[in-house]
Formats: sequence, C-alpha cells, structure tokens
Amino acid sequence: MSSKKSNKVSKLHLISILFLLFASITQAQQTKDISLDEALSKALENNTSIKLSDKSHDIVKSVYNQTAAAFLPRVSITNTASITNNPLNNFGFKLLQESTVAADFNPDVLNNPTEIKNFNTKIQLEQPLLNFDAFQQRKAVKAQVDASKLTFERTKEGIAFKVKITYLQLQLAYKSVAVLNKALETALANKTLTDNVFKQGLIQKSDVLNVAVNVSEVKNRLQLAQSYVNNTSNDLSYLLNSEQTFVLKPADSLELLMSDDLIAQNINTNRSDFSAFQAQVKSQEHLLKASKFKFLPRANAFSNYEWNTANFLSTKAGNYFVGIQLRWNVFNGGQNINKVIQEKATLDKFTLSYNDYLAKGKVELAKTKQQLNDAKSNLERTKIAVTQTNESLRIITNRFKQGLEKTTDLLNAETQYQTKQLEYYQAVFNYNLTSNYLIFLLK
Repeated sequence: MSSKKSNKVSKLHLISILFLLFASITQAQQTKDISLDEALSKALENNTSIKLSDKSHDIVKSVYNQTAAAFLPRVSITNTASITNNPLNNFGFKLLQESTVAADFNPDVLNNPTEIKNFNTKIQLEQPLLNFDAFQQRKAVKAQVDASKLTFERTKEGIAFKVKITYLQLQLAYKSVAVLNKALETALANKTLTDNVFKQGLIQKSDVLNVAVNVSEVKNRLQLAQSYVNNTSNDLSYLLNSEQTFVLKPADSLELLMSDDLIAQNINTNRSDFSAFQAQVKSQEHLLKASKFKFLPRANAFSNYEWNTANFLSTKAGNYFVGIQLRWNVFNGGQNINKVIQEKATLDKFTLSYNDYLAKGKVELAKTKQQLNDAKSNLERTKIAVTQTNESLRIITNRFKQGLEKTTDLLNAETQYQTKQLEYYQAVFNYNLTSNYLIFLLK
C-alpha cells in the first residue's frame, strides 16, 4: 500500500516538473529580448505623447508665422460686375470708363440715362507701417514658441524616464519569477524529502500536508509573478507604441545603479520645464506691453490700381489711388485701460506660479535625495538579510534531514529566504528608480 502511494507521489512530482518545463518553453517562444537603449530609441520615435507634443509645437509655430502680417503687405485682386440706370452711377461709370462725350451732359440724358454695364477690376495693396502693439504680440507668440519647444523637450525626457522605470519593473518582474521558480524547485525537493522522512516514521501526516500546501502557495505566487511580467510588458509596449503581441524581456538583468555623486548637486533652474515656464512669463510681459502700446497711433499705407470697362477683364481706362492713414483711438470706452489691468494681473499670476513651481521642484529634489539615502540603507540591510536567511535555511535543511528540526521550521526558513531575496531585488529596484528620478530632476 505504501509503495502505491510512493509511486503516486512520484508521478505527481514528475507531472509538476513537466508542467513547469512546458510553461517555460511556451513562454520562451513568445518572448522577445529588448535592451534599454532600444526601448528608449523606439519610444522617442513612436511614443504618442511625444508626437502630440510635437504637433502642439507645430501649431504654435504656425500661429507665430501668422503674426508676420504685422509688417508684411496684403495684396488682393477683386472683380466686380454691375449694371444700373442710376443717374449718378451711370455718369460716374462713363467717367471711369473714359467714354464720356458732350451729349452725356444733356439734362434729359443725365436725368434719364440708359442702362450701363461696368466691370471693375482692382488690385489693392495695404502696407502696415507703425503697429507697435502688433509687434509686441508677435514677440509674445515667439516666446510661446520657445516655451512649446522646451515643453516638447521635457515631454521627451519624461517619456524616457517612464521607459526606464517600466524597464526596471520588467527586470524586477523577471527576477521575481526566477526566485519563485527556484523556490518551487526547492519546495518540490523538500516535498520529496518530507515524503521519505514520513515513510521512516519521523514526522506526522500533517507535516506532509503542510509541505504540499507550501508547494501550492509557491505555485500561486509564481503565477501572479508571471502575470505581472505580462502586464508590465504591455505597459512598456504602450510606451513604445508597439502593437506586437509577444512578451518583452529585458536583455539586461536587474543590476545596481550607484549614483551617490548626484546627492551633492543642486537644482538646475535652466531645466527645460523651468525654462518653458520662464518663456511663458516673458510672453506675458510682451502681452502687457502690447496692451499699453494700444494707446499709440497706428499708421498704414494703402494703394490700388483699377480698371473700369464695359467689357469683362478689359485693361483700358486704368487709374490709381495711393494714401497713408494715421489712426489714433483716443478713447474706446475704457477697454484699453482695463486690458492693461488684466494683462498686469495675469503677469503677476504667471510670476507667482513660476516661483511656486520652482519652490516645489526644490522640495521634490530634497525629498528624493533623502529617499535615495534611505534606499541605500535599506539595500545594505536586505543584502545582509539574504545572506543570513540563506545560511539559516542551509542549517535547518541539514538538521531536518537528520530529524532534528520540525517541518514548520523548514517551511518558515524557506519562506523567509524567498521573502528576503524578493525584498533585496525590490530594494535594488527602489534604489535604481530613485536614482533615475533624481537624474530626471537634475537635468
């Protein structure tokens, strides 16, 4: 009877091993190695957020190009066809068409003219000369272009940071799977050992069941770890804007990125997002000047050349008209005055917002430096803990084989060693994450 049970346990053990091997082979067939440099390159090329930021920059540039109208001429061509027997227009059209004769001055002809056709073709030119407010508005939009470009640069830096963090998460996920795979091998080996010890009558049936439960728990944790690999791979694929279905696998293993030299560095006020904010403040300063310059007069030159004929598109009877207009809006119901007040308040708001954003950046930098110190201390503690729990597991395992330790002690030692291994890799991940964030803040 005991032999049958032993054969049954051995078969279950073999099935578990084959299942794990099959799962590993299947996963290997669906994975694709990717390096961090490759991931960063693909993200900078394909990421949707970067493309959207680039399009926003293009839009602002096109708005800036439109402001060239403040000093470039405007040219238009019109053609107007009309027919009338209005006495005034009739005589005027004849003058414009250079077709007036002595008989046209007859009172009866002037009062009751016949129907006349006129085709007016006009080329018109308008040239701004002095538009002080428009020039300041153009400078304001130019500052917004600079801000948009800097925002685009910060967006790329932000996406690169997200890719690095997601890549680190994927490295941690694969490390967790590796630890749990090793833990499952150990758990299955201990199950075999427990079965043999049970046959010798050295432990009770409850001990065998506890070991079996431990095997199931490790399998469950392994399944969750593999699911986390898939989910993190999907997150990385999204950042790369990739629709491929295979699971990504880091070409590099999780390794410690030491960055103690970053602790001494101070915040860079020329960082792209700070500079973008400064450009927005500068833009608002130009808008304030533009609102003040609305009190100054505007000067514009204009000219046109036209033809008035009885035939469509004829170029006879041409004449020109040239002039300069000086316009000064002395009072427009207080609109200009209140516009100055509005722009001044907006500038004050922008300045306060920038100072607050800079202060938050300094606080965030100080906090991250402290977190890096904490992460380093935790890293050192977990590294020692892994060594200690590994040695403890080795001693307890040897004593268990001699019947000198309880099954619960062995299971606790296994669990503790697995936990400390995972904590160590988590500590490495936390340190690398904080280091990368500190680099991001110091750019």
